[in-house]
Amino acid sequence: MRFLLVALIFTSCAAPTMTPERVSQSQASFEGNVQNSGLLGYDQNGFNLTDAAMQRYKDLCETFDSEVIGVSVIDGKNYLTKEGMVQFMNLTDRRNNK
Repeated sequence: MRFLLVALIFTSCAAPTMTPERVSQSQASFEGNVQNSGLLGYDQNGFNLTDAAMQRYKDLCETFDSEVIGVSVIDGKNYLTKEGMVQFMNLTDRRNNK
């Protein structure tokens, strides 16, 4: 009996650590029934974002105590400058890789 217990202890300690594979997204997420991740386009005003995407950006800024930069509303549409989009991407990466 003692031999069996010692054998189990040694074999359980020798087992390699199993780590899950990292999930990598290969396509944009859905917002409503549209697959766009909140990015509607880009023009001379900047990146056109949905209301939900703009709110996600502002929430990330609040979560990580960062200043909201590059936000504007033109003709009822939300826009984010290149600098704001870089910050949005960095904060999203920071949240996903805590």
